[in-house]
Amino acid sequence: MFSKSTHQNKRLDKKTGLPIPLTSLEAYQILQDQQSCEVIERVVRNFQNLVNTQTSVLVDLQKGEAAMNNQEFLDQLIKTSGRLISALKCHTPYSTLFGDLVKFKSQLQVILRYYQTQIATGQPIAKQFVMNAEEILPSIHTEGLLSDSESMELLMYSINYCADDIMKNDLKNIYDFILDPFLLDHSKEEGFSYFRP
Repeated sequence: MFSKSTHQNKRLDKKTGLPIPLTSLEAYQILQDQQSCEVIERVVRNFQNLVNTQTSVLVDLQKGEAAMNNQEFLDQLIKTSGRLISALKCHTPYSTLFGDLVKFKSQLQVILRYYQTQIATGQPIAKQFVMNAEEILPSIHTEGLLSDSESMELLMYSINYCADDIMKNDLKNIYDFILDPFLLDHSKEEGFSYFRP
């Protein structure tokens, strides 16, 4: 992965032309090695489908117990994860990648708490969606191809019907992601510092 000579090797950010910090380079390489792009995409997509921007209660414990603006949080999550996904798919690390990764891990903690609460309370948001969808399902076209809106309705029904399993499967990925420092172990390198060029 990285050798001592890599510490002096300054890779430049394609947008800014500035050297990319070692923290961002290491995080990028570890994300690539762990094939994290697929995990990030799946967790974000599942959350988008399982959160109700109108009725879900999202809480960031780092900022206290107050409920968050769901749409604002979702927009920020999509932007942050989008930058990480783009870097991984295009093989282009960037200067603030490590900062985005820390922000994404903080956002994952909000998702983690939401999933834990939904599982503990019996999936009230998903159950409400399923009940509402079951009223509409009989009216969905029964012959031939489904329209785009009918297909989306069936997809959302399936996702919410399986919400408990989806959330439980994602919890492990979220835990692992939050706990991973995404930095290399430099403890055996005498005098190593991220602050020294």
